[in-house]
Amino acid sequence: MSEGVHNKLADDLRLCAGRLNFLVNHARATLVADCEFETLATRRCEALGTMLAHCVSSHRSQRIRPDTLRDLLDGADAELGSWERHILPRHNKARRRPAGALTPIEHCFREVLAMIDRYLDGLDPVEPMHVIGRAIERIERLMDYYGDDAEFQSGLAHAISGLEQAKDAAEFRTA
Repeated sequence: MSEGVHNKLADDLRLCAGRLNFLVNHARATLVADCEFETLATRRCEALGTMLAHCVSSHRSQRIRPDTLRDLLDGADAELGSWERHILPRHNKARRRPAGALTPIEHCFREVLAMIDRYLDGLDPVEPMHVIGRAIERIERLMDYYGDDAEFQSGLAHAISGLEQAKDAAEFRTA
């Protein structure tokens, strides 16, 4: 398969990670199904996380066959769409995120998000642009999650600034 197909799948995994991040870190509603509808399952997301876990070692990821990964992403996309439609009517930006223990669904989504991060990190860990880009994404997630701590936000903003300078230097070096 071509490198373009793998890049498209990596981009789709990043989009999936963003949706999972919204559901577990930003949605101002508890992830619990009001009723047991088939559309509010997590089985396909769990399958995606399991497949990614099998392909990740401590420092390197084995590429998943594109057709297999596409099927898993399409299934996860359908499930996440159902959860987003279920959550968004109850999502209130003015309200704080519900406190308390994580629900089993939140645990599942957090594990899948972690597996996506590990898989993407292991695809090309020696490429500086990739490593720096992933670090910036993670720090931006922290900024979103800890929005009420001004001192922490300032430190994270400085970290992002430094990483962006490093990214610019790495781009200049490769050009």
